[in-house]
Amino acid sequence: MRLDSDGRIRELTTFFRPITALAVAARGLGSALGKRRSARRARLISLAAVPLVVLVRIGDKVGVRLVRPALPRRTYRPPMLAERQC
Repeated sequence: MRLDSDGRIRELTTFFRPITALAVAARGLGSALGKRRSARRARLISLAAVPLVVLVRIGDKVGVRLVRPALPRRTYRPPMLAERQC
């Protein structure tokens, strides 16, 4: 976050996508660990993680749409591209 001389927010960078991959990985890892005991346990763990994965995916899509319209179109660059150009 960067502030202007009046203390107002001038620039704010948000990150949404990494948590989606983390939720999917947690689901797979939990299932694999549960499989050591039984296929039933693996299935239960996998099903228990479904709401988290769904909510994170929805939050990712909604979050980007909520933040992007507030940014001026001509100056917006994804963070990775902005860093490479500096």
